[in-house]
Amino acid sequence: GQRIRKLSQVDGGVFFIQDGIPEIVHTKDYTPHDGITTAFQCRPRLVHKGHIIDRLKHQIAKRTFIAITRDKKIIVGVTENSMAYAKDLATILALDTDAGGLGCEYALNLDGGSSSQLFIDYKGYTKEISGSVSVPNAITVSSKKPSPGYSCADQ
Repeated sequence: GQRIRKLSQVDGGVFFIQDGIPEIVHTKDYTPHDGITTAFQCRPRLVHKGHIIDRLKHQIAKRTFIAITRDKKIIVGVTENSMAYAKDLATILALDTDAGGLGCEYALNLDGGSSSQLFIDYKGYTKEISGSVSVPNAITVSSKKPSPGYSCADQ
């Protein structure tokens, strides 16, 4: 990992992993430091402390998101063959699992619309959701651990 661009001061959020624990915070509350191995910024935040963010734009679009459940599991998703309002997606993410939701404590909308896409190849399960445009970057997940002593603060 290396810093690609300085943090923008937009009203959004930063997803990061510090000492193996995922977090999402408001952009103004993020400070890079030792122990952070992954970090990226996007907007808007959808869920904060289990509550839906009030100021979500009322616009229907294909959605891509990253979320953290109450037990610190990471969920990455894309709406497939459908579009959604950000508030509706946030509602599904924030609802408890016994109420039909995903039980997320925090969630961040990623760049959606025509760039929303997903590819999974995991333990024999393969799934591809194609976008309608090329994208210059991606979030990748693998089992490879970072080098000992690596930190995003080093960049």
